[in-house]
Amino acid sequence: QVRSHGLKPFGSKGWANNWAWMSAGLPPRQSDRSLRRVLSPGLVERAFSLGQALNHGGQTRFEWRDGKHLHRTVPPSRWCITLSDLADFRNDVSIAIARGSILPSGDDNFDPKDNRTGPRMATINQQLIVPVSAANGHASWALLLHPDGLECDVFVTHCWKEGVFEFVDKVLHSWPRRAAHAYCCMLSNPQTLDIQGLLAHPQSSPFAQALRAAQSVLVVPNRHVSVYTRIWCVYEAFLAYSWGKPIFTATTPAPGITFHALAVIVRFGFFFALCYYALPPLTHEGVDILLPTFVIPLVAVSMFLRAPLARLLINEAGIISCALCGANSLQLSQSEGFVFPCIFCAFFVCREADRLWANQAEVEAAALRQGFTGRLQDAASSVAQDKATIFEAIQGLEQDVERAIEILIVAGMTTPSLRSSAASGVDISGAGSWSLGMVFGPTAMFILTPLIHIVLQRPCCGELVVIADVTCAVLALQGFCWVVGFSCLSPDQRGFAASFGMLAAVLPSNILYATLTMMGMACSGRVSDAIDAVSFAPLLLLSLWYGMERVIAIPCIGPWLVRSLMNPLRNDRARWRPRVSSAGSVGPPAWCDPAFEQASCSSDSSRDISETEEANASDSA
Repeated sequence: QVRSHGLKPFGSKGWANNWAWMSAGLPPRQSDRSLRRVLSPGLVERAFSLGQALNHGGQTRFEWRDGKHLHRTVPPSRWCITLSDLADFRNDVSIAIARGSILPSGDDNFDPKDNRTGPRMATINQQLIVPVSAANGHASWALLLHPDGLECDVFVTHCWKEGVFEFVDKVLHSWPRRAAHAYCCMLSNPQTLDIQGLLAHPQSSPFAQALRAAQSVLVVPNRHVSVYTRIWCVYEAFLAYSWGKPIFTATTPAPGITFHALAVIVRFGFFFALCYYALPPLTHEGVDILLPTFVIPLVAVSMFLRAPLARLLINEAGIISCALCGANSLQLSQSEGFVFPCIFCAFFVCREADRLWANQAEVEAAALRQGFTGRLQDAASSVAQDKATIFEAIQGLEQDVERAIEILIVAGMTTPSLRSSAASGVDISGAGSWSLGMVFGPTAMFILTPLIHIVLQRPCCGELVVIADVTCAVLALQGFCWVVGFSCLSPDQRGFAASFGMLAAVLPSNILYATLTMMGMACSGRVSDAIDAVSFAPLLLLSLWYGMERVIAIPCIGPWLVRSLMNPLRNDRARWRPRVSSAGSVGPPAWCDPAFEQASCSSDSSRDISETEEANASDSA
């Protein structure tokens, strides 16, 4: 309608200023009646509704800022938002959709009632961010909120094809620990100013400055297409590798975890009541061997069976065995025999949560590889010259880029430690996550168990009760130190630490306890605690300091040992090997070469959309 009347595009005087005026929540200025003649009443109402929606509660959402001055004086590495800003942005989008200010279009026929995916990012940029920015001085969303800027902690990259709710929910759920501020091109860049001018010199572009200043990078996958089908996303990930930035994959919470955990507890209660009332009690000797012969073997088997159905059956068998042990112990008034089955039941509840998280990891891995062949030559760019420039910059390093992307897909994250492990031949699929059950195992074995023994096994110790109590206290202290140390580990080290603790400490300790019990030794729990305090617990603490890289460096057996210890973390259905024309090198990757610092850098999505989105925003307006 605007173009048919000969008016200038968005950004010039006249109707655009009136659109901006209304987007601020103010009625159209009567001095310029051409707006009412040209634009339909529905479009005028949308602009006014948008301003009112954002200014909810009677308070002005934004203050007017001189965008050109701000983006000229504030360093790009400070064009950031906070976690609460992102949550508020989601709320703004929801309100704008409810008010009819954001509408479906031919390119994005979203469902206004959908609160999980939402409109695509390009639609939000056209119908929300651009009008708001123009109405308030052309500053970016981030600088409208924080005109002095915020230091960049995490760099968020995406390909603009995801739904806005899908995007925001993943970032909120995966926000890195200790990160305060994030750079997101959609909210950080001035969408109504000259983005092409900002990208004229790639090495000094806002994206490069923010990426270099960030402590980590967060890649946001989507359900439509892999972010790695876009050449800028691939190249941006490679730049992060070259600068030693850890890269994480944003995920959504696994659905139904609370429900499934409660269902496991309910089933445990049902089987417990069934065994208590319907089955005759066993003898004391029979009850004593139930735990070593039924429950502990199931714990061990659960570490090595990774198929979804096998995990489900193992967890179900585990809670039935725990219910059988607990019911018979309660019938014989054995307090200790009742408490420990409940602890093992909690372990299987954690393993059920692990099963759901593994299923979610498969979904995220599928999203990351959807449409991505593993070959850089197949990645697309809306500007042919951009693709040519990227290949010129990474000439000779293509296989390293492909290998880097593969690590990120199969592990869920990538760090120097994981890259080193992959180069040593270790299967790192799933290494970016850690198992709740494997963390609960050492916690229960080396903290709860000795404390319970102090309370329930005092009579069997006789004159050695003080020494036995001291050894149990030392063991509990070591277990507490492990929990504190584990919480301080970096995310890429937690999976190895949890798996090491379970395989090298918890399972051997359980086998020791089962052996002593089967031999009929009195106070087998106390004896097991004493041995644990001088053997398995110190080994557990040593693993926190030693880490995966030092274990790999052990001559001869290092890589084999790490492969064995990482085996429970593997997710076979999430693993993937891209089709690469020739085998990659197992030596140090090329991004470790300082010479690569001279390679030019650029942006992922902004350059791809800067030309199309500005035109689309103008046409849409």
